[in-house]
Amino acid sequence: MLHNASSAKVKVAQRNDKTERVKKMSRKTNGRVHLTKEDWLHAALEELNSSGIDAVKVLPLAKKLGVTRGSFYWHFKDREELLRAMLAYWEEVLTDSVIGQAMTSTDTPQQQLENVLSNVLLNRQNRYDTAIAAWTMSNRSAAKHYAKVIRKRLRFIASLMLEAGQPQEVADFRARMLLGFVVSYKVHTSRPTREKCLEDVRLCSQLAFG
Repeated sequence: MLHNASSAKVKVAQRNDKTERVKKMSRKTNGRVHLTKEDWLHAALEELNSSGIDAVKVLPLAKKLGVTRGSFYWHFKDREELLRAMLAYWEEVLTDSVIGQAMTSTDTPQQQLENVLSNVLLNRQNRYDTAIAAWTMSNRSAAKHYAKVIRKRLRFIASLMLEAGQPQEVADFRARMLLGFVVSYKVHTSRPTREKCLEDVRLCSQLAFG
């Protein structure tokens, strides 16, 4: 019994020591402020955008951020947890919050659509869509998550069409058309001005509700 108790104390001490080492490592930031979980998440998403999912690795990210790997492991268990967090951010911040904000509006369906499209495009809230779509080609879990989010976006857009009195089949088709416009906008449009972006949104909205 005493031996078991002693072993348990040793294991607890070892875990505590490991925790302290991770804390110390995460604070070795070459004079920079200690990085947050969000710093790592945003860095990973930008790396995904520029170089693809295979480039999203702990050590290269740490070097780019100017910190040790200990900073990463203070916030994430492993790379897989980081990848899940990236998809969750894309869903919760760049999809759910956008839809939630739009649903509180008392504007007409067409005005709601224009507000959403303008918000997404002007604030570049679609900036990771293409990179995440490419990621799904090599990862089944990412593909399932992507499909879920896309369905959520389509349902919301179609609901605006239905509210405006369009039949279900038409609403579903136009929702796909509108989502394609959003996803492809940053790819086929080179640095549009605010005025050009708003003009494109109005034209797309007129086509959808015409």
